[in-house]
Amino acid sequence: MNQLKKSEYLQIRVSKQQKEIIKSTAKSAGVDMSTWVLQRILHSKSQQFLTILYQFNTAEDSFVFAHLHDFLMLCSQTDFEQAVSIKPSYELSEFQINYTIAMIGHRAHTLSCTAPDWINDFPILHKPYFGSNLKSLRLYLLINSPIAFKGRNIFIDSTLGERV
Repeated sequence: MNQLKKSEYLQIRVSKQQKEIIKSTAKSAGVDMSTWVLQRILHSKSQQFLTILYQFNTAEDSFVFAHLHDFLMLCSQTDFEQAVSIKPSYELSEFQINYTIAMIGHRAHTLSCTAPDWINDFPILHKPYFGSNLKSLRLYLLINSPIAFKGRNIFIDSTLGERV
C-alpha cells in the first residue's frame, strides 16, 4: 500500500499527564507518539480508502474504481463504516466523486448499513452519465442501474461479474 507523504504539521495541546500517558503507551507499542496518535485517529481501513482515492492523481480511473470496488467488497460492516467515515479531502472530478459515492451507497445497501453523512456534501452529477454510447441501451441502463448509481445520475450495468 502506498503511504501518503507527510508534509503538514498539526499541533495539539494536552496536559502533562496526558502527554506522559501517550508517550508511555506509544513506547509500549514500539512506535513514536505521532504514529501512535495517528493510528488511533485514522483507522487502517480509512487510511486504505483515502489512499485508493489518492490514486486518481496518478492512475487511470477504471483501475482506481476497480481497486475501490474490490476494497469495499472485502469490507465487513464494521470495516466499511470505519473505512468511509472520513470525508475525502482530495480534489476529485465531479464524475470521480459521484461514482465513488455511488459505490459507497451501493455497498452500504448490500451491508444493510447507512452511508456516511458526508456524501450529501457533494452535488449530484449534472449531466447524466451512461456506461455505453449506444443509444439503444440507454432505456435498459435507465431501468437496470443500481439505485445508488441512479441517485447520482450514473446509469451503468452491473450484471457482468457484479462489478460496478
